[in-house]
Amino acid sequence: MSQVIYSNQYLLLVKDLVGWLVSLGVEEYSSKYSRKDYTQHQHIVLLVLRAHERKAYRDFVQWLGVCDRLLDFLGLTKIPHYTTLQKAASRLRPGFLEELMGYIGGLVAEEGCVVGIDSTGFSLDYSSRHYCLRIKRADKHKNYLKLSMAADMNSQVVLSARMRLQRRHDSIDLETVLQRAKDVVDMSAVVADKGYDSEENISFIEEKLHARAVISLKNLDKPLKKTKGKRRRKLKRRFPKRLYRQRSKAETVFSVVKREYGETILSRTQRTKKNECYFKLIAYNTKKAINKLETLTVIEGFYRANKPLEEKGSSNRTKETPIIPFEFGVIVMGISDVILLPGIACLNQGIVLIAVLLFGSPLLLAILTGDFKKIGTAFIKFFMLQLLFVAVILWTMGV
Repeated sequence: MSQVIYSNQYLLLVKDLVGWLVSLGVEEYSSKYSRKDYTQHQHIVLLVLRAHERKAYRDFVQWLGVCDRLLDFLGLTKIPHYTTLQKAASRLRPGFLEELMGYIGGLVAEEGCVVGIDSTGFSLDYSSRHYCLRIKRADKHKNYLKLSMAADMNSQVVLSARMRLQRRHDSIDLETVLQRAKDVVDMSAVVADKGYDSEENISFIEEKLHARAVISLKNLDKPLKKTKGKRRRKLKRRFPKRLYRQRSKAETVFSVVKREYGETILSRTQRTKKNECYFKLIAYNTKKAINKLETLTVIEGFYRANKPLEEKGSSNRTKETPIIPFEFGVIVMGISDVILLPGIACLNQGIVLIAVLLFGSPLLLAILTGDFKKIGTAFIKFFMLQLLFVAVILWTMGV
């Protein structure tokens, strides 16, 4: 059963997500008066799977009908109605979903990481571009859900996020987003674009978060003496361009989330819009965490397979342990050549002699040492030595 789980990404997602929910202390039922048809764990996993598959509620329920193994693994005896999932999505608090997202990101991110902060928008408009041109829509600024996000630039997992349904400046959410990211993992530096350039933001990062602020400054063509702010002048004097290049990975995170899980929010109410965006980020973090855990498992298995032999005196012996030391086999082969070559030379069969010397010695050495994998190595080591012996015998035969 474990081999089936580790070979299927959907079962891995369900297994890890349920385990993380248990670690967070999420109860199976939200109330003791619940009908207990489905657990909260099942609701959350199904909603994350829906975001992963980019399906509407009705289509997702139809998709579950052909996923027998997934339903059995999740412990579902019947498929929930699509309105059940809709009501579950509206009941969940956005703060809880952000906590779950940050918990998964904290499993992947390392302490002292470089954090990047940026914002993007998710479309809330269902009308096509052709329809907008036909009706000659006057407003060019469409409604969208604004997402401000802090992510680890190394592992590219989302650490914290905040959503707004109105157009606001980027700097407003900097302190909230970075403080939540600080609660997840310690950071060594924060990289951001010009939208977050201000003396207050730099002071907050360096004094409150105890991290290095690397924010692109506005009006770089102005001389240093006309730049306002002590910390901004210090940053402008020696700007770390190499570290600032890490900021572009935040755009990569946005690109992956939108391409894999969609750039449109289908929900209608304010809470469900935020929750749907959180489900996209949870699905993204879960996939990142699974990939990292699989990589660590492969590396750990590699090192276990190449574990060095036990110390001398240990009773544990592997199959690769030589029966006779390799150096002892070299000595035996040298002695056998000195003793046997004169007798073989008396046969006056040059072809047989060369064949025995070139192929018999490495094979016999491998048998003596108990390591057949060293046949090629033994052949190379003894090739020149056997040629020397052949030359001596031919010289004694007068050839």
